[in-house]
Amino acid sequence: MLKIVNITLSIIFIIVLLGLFILNVKDDRLVTTRWYCDQSKNSFISKAYTEYRTFTEHMIFTFSSEDSFMIHEYITVEKNNGNRSPIEVFYEGKYNQRKNELTLKFERVRLLKKYQDSNINKSYQDYQGYSISYAYKQLGNKMYFYSMNKSDVFDMVCYKN
Repeated sequence: MLKIVNITLSIIFIIVLLGLFILNVKDDRLVTTRWYCDQSKNSFISKAYTEYRTFTEHMIFTFSSEDSFMIHEYITVEKNNGNRSPIEVFYEGKYNQRKNELTLKFERVRLLKKYQDSNINKSYQDYQGYSISYAYKQLGNKMYFYSMNKSDVFDMVCYKN
């Protein structure tokens, strides 16, 4: 009888440990996921941007491995006079994910479709070699990115494909 009680208690203990392990292991790995993000930038205070009304950015984030990412970005530049022009940029880099923190290091930036203003093109090319650290929260098919340096210019919401 004591042997049956010990076996039963051992099985219950193993089930409880397995349950706790499953509950504590949060699978928010980004590997092989694709996210769609949109941003709109307007109300510029820099004199260099006074002729622009908005920059609308549509991005496709792809986390292709445990540490590599790609971003394909489609930008529409709208001037104050209503004229619109497209820009297309492709980014590649490495990422580091720890708990609710994500750091993106942009290793390669290619302008696939340039804008007529070289300063605008340069502002996108300047991401090469740059790192951005985010706090993020994944809720179902949404992921919220918050800039770690408290600059809301990089904050965004993305949707899983």
